[in-house]
Amino acid sequence: MFAARYGDVFNGDANWRAEDGAIVADKGKGGHLVSKNSYKDFQIRAEFWADHTTNSGIFFRVSDPKQIGSKTAYEANIYDQRPEPE
Repeated sequence: MFAARYGDVFNGDANWRAEDGAIVADKGKGGHLVSKNSYKDFQIRAEFWADHTTNSGIFFRVSDPKQIGSKTAYEANIYDQRPEPE
């Protein structure tokens, strides 16, 4: 459904693809799913499954898609077990 509506709009360092109404990847070193397009207004609905040691989130309003991180985007943490800085 997603691919039919938006076409091939993603790049990243995994084999991202639309499958059964979801965006999935099962090969690659993980990393970021990055839209090739920019959006002024958007809504995100995410369902997320991950290992208990996962540190992940959704970055948005990224100013430089080649340097995704806390200095170039806002992040909504999904799960994070990093120890707090002392």
